[in-house]
Amino acid sequence: MFDFHLLDMVELCMEKFVSLQEVKTAKCPEGTKPLLIFAGDAFEINEDYRRLKSLLIDFFRGPVVSAIRLAGLEHVLHFTAVDGKIFLRSYKVI
Repeated sequence: MFDFHLLDMVELCMEKFVSLQEVKTAKCPEGTKPLLIFAGDAFEINEDYRRLKSLLIDFFRGPVVSAIRLAGLEHVLHFTAVDGKIFLRSYKVI
């Protein structure tokens, strides 16, 4: 939303969902900025995938900060585009 107008929208179908309640490991603290990794040529070649990549970067960006603690990498989101599907994996660095 910008100025009360919807500029871009993407509709996705989830085939398999695992909730955070089902994951029995420690969770990342709220507000943690994830490192985003996009794997697959489609994110660079296909215009729809490029738009989705841009939307995901905007969605997970979080607030602007003046400095980043380089030793503080805690969370990685890995998006993989293959065979017309997008897979998302979330990793917590321990």
